[in-house]
Parts: sequence; C-alpha cells; structure tokens
Amino acid sequence: PIIQSQTEYQISGIIDNSIFGSLQSSRGLSEVAVKTATGLYTTKYRLLISVPIAIATAMSSSILPSVVASYEIGDTNGLNSKISLGLKFNLLIAFPCFAGLSVLAQPILKMLYPSQDYVTGGYLLTIGGIAVVFYAISNITGAVLQGINKMRLPVIHSAIALGVHIAVVVILLYATDMGILALVVGNIVFPAVTGLLNMISIYKYTTYRQEYSRTFGVPIIASAVMSAACFAVYYGISSVWPHNTILVMLAVTAAVIVYFAMYFILGGATKEEIYEFPMGARIVRLASKFHLI
Repeated sequence: PIIQSQTEYQISGIIDNSIFGSLQSSRGLSEVAVKTATGLYTTKYRLLISVPIAIATAMSSSILPSVVASYEIGDTNGLNSKISLGLKFNLLIAFPCFAGLSVLAQPILKMLYPSQDYVTGGYLLTIGGIAVVFYAISNITGAVLQGINKMRLPVIHSAIALGVHIAVVVILLYATDMGILALVVGNIVFPAVTGLLNMISIYKYTTYRQEYSRTFGVPIIASAVMSAACFAVYYGISSVWPHNTILVMLAVTAAVIVYFAMYFILGGATKEEIYEFPMGARIVRLASKFHLI
C-alpha cells in the first residue's frame, strides 16, 4: 500500500501540473504566472499535506499483516475489528491534522517560507486540507482490500478516481476562473472517490459495517474544539505579541493537549482499543494519570 499510495499521489501531481500549464497557457496566462501558481500548489499545498498522508500510509501498511491473518483463518470478528481499528486510528490523526492546517495555514507557511507568498499558499491549505481525511480513508481501505485478496480492486478504483479527477480539473479550468484552486478541488475528489469505491467493495466482500459516532463524530467534535483553542491562542496573543514562530509552537501544543483531552473525554476509543494503537500502553498510562479514561 505504501508504494501504491505514493505512486498515485505523485502521478496525480504530475498530471495536475501538466493540465494546468497547458490549459492556462492556452488562455493567455504567462509562463511566469503558470510556474508561480504551480509552485504554490506543489511546494506549499501538496508538500505540507503529504506529511499526515505519510502517517496514514504507514498505518495502512502496518495493519495489512493482521488483516491477512484474520482473513486466512476465517476470523470474521477479528477482521472486522482490525478494519475498525485501522480506520479509527487513521481518522484520529487525520482530522486534527486537517483542522490544524486549516486554522494555522498562513502562520505555518509564514514560519517555513517567510519571504514567499504564504497568503495564497495558506488559502490553498485552508480550502484543500480536507484531502488529508479522504487520503487517510482511501489508504486504509485500500490496504484492507489487499489483505482480503482483492488486490486488483484498489488499482481499478484509483484508475477510476484518477479519471474523475482529471475530468473535474479540466471542467473547472475551462468553465470557471478558479485557476490553481481547481487543482486543489481535484486533489480532494481523487481520494474521496477512491475511498468511497474501496468502502463499497469492503461492504460487498466482508461483513464489516461502519460505526460512525466514535470513528467520525468524536474526532470531528474534538477537532472543532481544538480549532477554537488553536485560533484563540495564536490570534489572541499575536495581537499583542507578534512572534509568529513561537506562537505557532504554542498554538500547536495547545491544540494537541485539547484535542486528545476531548477525544478521551468523549470516548473516541476504549482502553482495549487504545492498547492496540502505536505506543498504546504509554497513551493509556498518560490518559489514566489525568483521569481521562
């Protein structure tokens, strides 16, 4: 799943830049403007969202052997548990990453690229950060399909999604003045379609049925509270003490504390499930120390 996910991500980026360059040049946009726009998309937007996507991809790879083992011995309950746990952990990470990148998009880019256009890059991150969530879902569901010996399906689904992605980008570039934002929309559509098709196949070939309240609802609520805290810390202090890098670090620290506190308080995962997470025993000890579980 790691090789497939990385390849899909790289191919979609290459196609995006090629389509944007050819279509925008034909509409009279200068070569400098095209390179500037694609540079923002590639080095500001795609580069930053690739970090949480890499985490999701690694988790997808780690869960694959256990899915195969449960499938081969016919352990239906174990298989369903592994699928649920993989999705839950990926979304536990993906939702706060999306929320944090959206709220702190410009400050983060200002910290990393102080002399470049962090305003436009931040706008792209704010609009397109949701792609992190869809990539997390598509990666883990693709790994599950490989684990139940349906290895061709993730490739077929990715090819279909890539076709939809290209169609959406071309239509938006031709019919609207969205410009580089059309590529951001396409980058959201691609993993969304892939994840949807993967999940439909999982429903077809397994008895797994998705639980929504704790897998999706809890991290969404926790991320919303986290975003409010993150926004308050950064923008509340920046009005009187405008030190961007330090404020980003403070805001991120506050975000991590608030998010995980809310996640445990709302019961996003049981103690038994947390033990199955990476560093689960340490997480349980720390959460228990603060009476969060």
